[in-house]
Amino acid sequence: MATLTLGPARISWPGVRGVESFAYTCSHGASPGTAVLVTLPRSNAEPPPAAFGDLVWGDGRRAVRLRDCKLDGLAPRVDSSGYSWVLTIFDRRWRWRTPDASFGRISGSYNERDAQKKLVPSTIRSPEELAKLCLKAMGETRYEIALPKGLTRADGAKYADK
Repeated sequence: MATLTLGPARISWPGVRGVESFAYTCSHGASPGTAVLVTLPRSNAEPPPAAFGDLVWGDGRRAVRLRDCKLDGLAPRVDSSGYSWVLTIFDRRWRWRTPDASFGRISGSYNERDAQKKLVPSTIRSPEELAKLCLKAMGETRYEIALPKGLTRADGAKYADK
């Protein structure tokens, strides 16, 4: 895990006009990275920040954009300088952990074996094909996969004819 904390930088989240502090912890794997953003003091009559959006930060020359983020926590903070918000934001991997059936669920029986311990041709899928099924179910579109070739669905169709 790596944590990034920025001083003078450009940071944006929908509905936030100014940022006092920002930190992002990038986790590897299925757990979402987490950003903590503290807004500059504001009027308590202003609407709260957006629940979803792109989190963007940069130095004026280059920027990082995390798409499809989700506001996970929103806590008010009142101190001598005024009223502000502390936002906890998850990167798009939040979708991978949601109970919503539209993200992260696949069903099927793959690479089954028959009574003779041979693969059932109609169930054959390669590691890459299985990874693609999972990534598609999680809403991912741009990815690279580096897995062993294995037998593919097309191979299974050839064996089914024999």
